[in-house]
Amino acid sequence: MELFNDNIAINQCYYSLQKVDKSLISPVLSYFNNDQLLDAKYQAELLLLDIIGNNQANFTFHQKPCERFADFAKSVKKGKLAAL
Repeated sequence: MELFNDNIAINQCYYSLQKVDKSLISPVLSYFNNDQLLDAKYQAELLLLDIIGNNQANFTFHQKPCERFADFAKSVKKGKLAAL
């Protein structure tokens, strides 16, 4: 669930940044750039939501999504993704 939570934080951050800079394009759109990849993303999200099930109400979201995004990016840059 932590990965799902991080994904939501990244999306929230990009959404807020896009309000400031209309030319900013989410990297999600660059990666999921064809129907096959978009469908795989959609299926993975459905599976994850199914796994979370009725626990959605207990889900706690990052209060500072851009800080979480920055920490995530730093850890990936340092090769410490598994440590999160």
